[in-house]
Amino acid sequence: MVKRCFRLTRRRQFLPITKGAIERLPDTSFLFRLYVQQSRSAAAAEHMAETGEPVLVTSLSRFELCNAVRLSVFRKLLDRRLATEDLKFIARDIEHGVLALTPCDWAAVHEQAQRLSVEYTIAQGHRRMDLLHVASALVLGAPDFLTFDQNQAQLAAGAGLVVKP
Repeated sequence: MVKRCFRLTRRRQFLPITKGAIERLPDTSFLFRLYVQQSRSAAAAEHMAETGEPVLVTSLSRFELCNAVRLSVFRKLLDRRLATEDLKFIARDIEHGVLALTPCDWAAVHEQAQRLSVEYTIAQGHRRMDLLHVASALVLGAPDFLTFDQNQAQLAAGAGLVVKP
């Protein structure tokens, strides 16, 4: 069974988000480690504690994060009760601005993902969600991309993003 991870604080002690000032965008591998203990969870929590800013997420990232928690129950990696609590924490973090839903032009994201696919998928084997997350960061103008997925990190770096943590 997967254990509990360090939780993000629920207090509104973050800096306000300035429109067009997206500096980093996390993928699901990063977000999941903030809520469910896994290898590198401490690195994700430490990175977020250092920034002092809300974690900006797209609706796609929110969907994939919540689905990953539910899928962990199906795969018997996470207890249903803990998963329910995790989903409540995610919802609360959105409500309190710890996770900040960022609007995104999905038509532009799909076009960017198509360009990335043409350029990188045959040679490097990228999955559709990897393409969509990296394309989201590019369309939103985020120079930094937070991921623990090595394949996605390769794609993001190739597309000109700085991969962290």
